[in-house]
Amino acid sequence: MADMDCIIGKWKMVSSENFDDYMKALGVGIVLRNLANVATPTIEFSKGDDDTWTMTTSATFRTVEIKFKLNEEFEEVTGDGRKCATTFSFENGVLTQKQVGKDGSKNSELIRTFKGDDLTTVI
Repeated sequence: MADMDCIIGKWKMVSSENFDDYMKALGVGIVLRNLANVATPTIEFSKGDDDTWTMTTSATFRTVEIKFKLNEEFEEVTGDGRKCATTFSFENGVLTQKQVGKDGSKNSELIRTFKGDDLTTVI
């Protein structure tokens, strides 16, 4: 596993692929989808002393903070209200976030690729 310390800091998302289709599949309404599609969030990663990572996503209309340890499942309530068993993994500059829906919620996977100063998210 490559050292994840290379992603510490603030990242401006430069592209996001399949985001509108992803939100449609989750049943997100048109107004929220339109707001989300024009947002260019800043994502900040920091690491605590106990190997707990914090991912803070800041956009014009919302800031969301997620705390996690690599390869350890935790319960996440997503921006669209789903309850998921979520696991983050990191390999070769790629951070993968797997969300397994609970109570009939849908599963999803977010793949964040860090290259140079750019962050690309594929859903």
